[in-house]
Amino acid sequence: MRKKHPTLFLILASTLASTLATLPLLSFAIEPLKAKDIPAEVKPFIEPNKVAVLLNAVDLNGDGLSDFLLVLQTKSSADSQPDETVRSLLLLTRQANKSLTLAKRSDKAILCAQCGGAFGDPLESITVGPKTFTIHHYGGSSQRWANSYKFNYSRRDNTWQLVQVDESSFNSHDPEKTAKEKTFKPPKHFGKIDFADFDPEKYLGQGEK
Repeated sequence: MRKKHPTLFLILASTLASTLATLPLLSFAIEPLKAKDIPAEVKPFIEPNKVAVLLNAVDLNGDGLSDFLLVLQTKSSADSQPDETVRSLLLLTRQANKSLTLAKRSDKAILCAQCGGAFGDPLESITVGPKTFTIHHYGGSSQRWANSYKFNYSRRDNTWQLVQVDESSFNSHDPEKTAKEKTFKPPKHFGKIDFADFDPEKYLGQGEK
């Protein structure tokens, strides 16, 4: 999987704009994980019509135990329509008895595999840390765009909430003049938004403040 941060793309684009303008765009896709790379305790959370495409071990709630962040994707088929290749992000937390349980799930936080435009699959990466994770997307054609959604664990509310959204865009033919960046944070731009309720199309002005 390619891992490229939007800021890095802006730097590269500013020095290689002429090259980017003439190179053809390549379409990338995230490959399903191999069965041997998926722990046995995680496999029961993979639905029959889904495949695992990303798995990260991290302490999601700060209790000192190892949890998992799991991305599932609908199995592809010859007659699949683009909007059918949806992604689901599952937060699996470890209980006191060491077993895993599904703590939260979102079917909207990660864009579909065809949602990156001519650039291809928009899912760049999911960066993780104790009690936090950030979803990074990147896509477009000559007009490039990127966004990231950061969620932190709230001990008071016992859930993961949206704490920051970064959006950027630029035209690959003239990145220095067209680059735009925006950052949105609570409580100015939105209130408490639970990870399970997050909709990237409808988050501004949403949530209790």
